[in-house]
Amino acid sequence: MSATKIQVKGFNAGYKIEKYVPALSTVLRSSLSSVKNEYVEAFIAGGDEMLKERNRAKVLGKMRDSAKSLGQSKDRGKDMEIDR
Repeated sequence: MSATKIQVKGFNAGYKIEKYVPALSTVLRSSLSSVKNEYVEAFIAGGDEMLKERNRAKVLGKMRDSAKSLGQSKDRGKDMEIDR
């Protein structure tokens, strides 16, 4: 099997395990961190990618919720006078 196929399999395995069983992924990644081969390095990279995507989704969700709460303000659309 070529090095690229091994890396793809490792990356996909790391990504899927992190996505569906994060606790197992954490244990596997910490125990495999000292192993140096193409599959393991790709496995760890796949888990890292899933973590980035999960964090990105959380941030976007918070931004979306914040924008909704700002858009539903009672004063929306009314002119506000400035006291001087």
